[in-house]
Amino acid sequence: MSDTDLELLARYIRQHSSRRNPMEADAQDAFAEIVRRHLDLVYSAALRQIRSPQLAEEVAQSVFTDLAHNANRLAPDTVLTAWLYQVTRRTAIDVVRRESRRQLREQIATEMNVINATSDDWAHIEPLLDEAMHALDDTDRTAVLLRYFENKSLREVGQALGTSDDAAQKRVSRAVERLREFFAKRGVTIGASGLVVVISANAVQAAPVGLAATISTAAALAGITVVTSATATAVKAIAMTTLHKAIIGTAVIVAVGLGIYFHKSRQPSATPSAAAIPIVDNGTTETLRAATPEAAPIQLAGSTTSAVDTQPSLTARELYERGLVHEREKRYDEALADLTESLALLEQGIGRWQWSPTPGAPPKVHLFDSLVAAYFSRSSVFSHKKDYASAVADLTRLLEFEPKYYSARGNRANYFRYLGQVDAAIAEYSAILEDPDIDFSSNSELKEKLLARTYEYRGEIYHDRKDYDQAAADYTESLRLDPSGGSGMIVYWRRGLCYRASQQIDQALEDANHLSQWALQWAIADDSKDSGRDRALTAARFGSEIFSHQQPYQLEVLAAVKAKAGDFTQAVREQERAMKLLAPATEDQRPAMQARLDLYKAGKPLGRE
Repeated sequence: MSDTDLELLARYIRQHSSRRNPMEADAQDAFAEIVRRHLDLVYSAALRQIRSPQLAEEVAQSVFTDLAHNANRLAPDTVLTAWLYQVTRRTAIDVVRRESRRQLREQIATEMNVINATSDDWAHIEPLLDEAMHALDDTDRTAVLLRYFENKSLREVGQALGTSDDAAQKRVSRAVERLREFFAKRGVTIGASGLVVVISANAVQAAPVGLAATISTAAALAGITVVTSATATAVKAIAMTTLHKAIIGTAVIVAVGLGIYFHKSRQPSATPSAAAIPIVDNGTTETLRAATPEAAPIQLAGSTTSAVDTQPSLTARELYERGLVHEREKRYDEALADLTESLALLEQGIGRWQWSPTPGAPPKVHLFDSLVAAYFSRSSVFSHKKDYASAVADLTRLLEFEPKYYSARGNRANYFRYLGQVDAAIAEYSAILEDPDIDFSSNSELKEKLLARTYEYRGEIYHDRKDYDQAAADYTESLRLDPSGGSGMIVYWRRGLCYRASQQIDQALEDANHLSQWALQWAIADDSKDSGRDRALTAARFGSEIFSHQQPYQLEVLAAVKAKAGDFTQAVREQERAMKLLAPATEDQRPAMQARLDLYKAGKPLGRE
């Protein structure tokens, strides 16, 4: 049946307005289809709040009876899913209040234990889910209900909300984030993708067998104001439910558990953005299918799960690739939404593929599961948004699949640093350096350079802690592996600072001179290229900074580099500072220094002497 909810209700209402028997096939079929579509949602929402299958049946029947009574009062733009959910919540609260004075609470607690025999995450989320949903605004709540409770496509969510697919996706992602924050404030910490998976898999359970038929008949009869005495008798008989047949009590027991919290972080230069990462197919055909909630053991007779999308949603891979485009174009919220949707599918085993981080990967390069690609890419987006904790969480999940993946471990260590968790960062860097099986094959840079960078980063932490000997040792190992010293020869500068701080003056002077000599070669070369200017300026400045700009030679080199770069005003200033620092023992150098000063004042750079 392809009619919309409101079209079905309109057919049902027409029976009332024409005074025809509402039990006629057309009206009964229309209302029965509405019940079939939404009963699982209503029953599950009631069950979460009152913890009694019998009372949940009561609430479900009452909700659909209310719908039958109020069908002709609904606004034309009503989203029936949202309306039913709100009525279910109000009805369940009323039932709990009414039954709270009854006895036999142990019986209900036993039933709750059975209901809660699910995964740890769901056990923590379930008692709070409806309160969290109630905290959302109407539009956000509707979006989550349609997308994850009834597993509608984004196109269908957008149509229901009167907006585009992209706008619906943003709305859903924002709503999921608000739910995540709600749970976090109550001690249940779970990632957005994990929350989506848990809700999709558990939020809607199959209602008991036969309940749909009972409700359809009773509610349809209850929707009319004039009935025959025989019909009225039937209504009373059908309306007699377990609430009147048994005396049972209820106790609303909320068990709030602590979720698992993963810490996370990133260094922009440590690994190329995942946006540039290509995909390698595994040669399998990707099946398009909706992510449906896990059905309860007993399927309701005459009822099915929510309707299959008439137009399929984007696949996990399509969402992933669109997310990369958003990231490249710095639309980080949109990228986050797409990657989160992709991960929700991949975590359920839907639409997975094989992936390589290396363009044109040869057969010897290890192929990763698509979950690795998606988590790595989303961690990159989180880092752009400076949400390093979420980035660490994604990389932690990734490393469950690929524990030897260098880029993930290196980035996670960097993110730990940004979060101020330096002990965790040191442990991560050390694990990389000490594990001979770390996989560097997917990186375009040489293994030696990557290890050198890891020593450098760990050395920086020791440096900040004023553990100068350990820092200098790490810098030395970094320079052994990569004598270039990194950007602007920065490792020589850092090691020189450590040597000076620990009073190893000769070693500090050696690093300062190394930097200055390299910069001077650029300054006096006839064929110096502009591309080397920034590196030369940085090296000259670093060389002078090791001794706080108090060494004449380093200042003279800095002046020469600035002159070569065309900044003669600064060249004159640095040269004059150098001349003021001349010691009596080196006064014989003054004439040559004056000659160089005159060159800079004349707007000429230093040539080979």
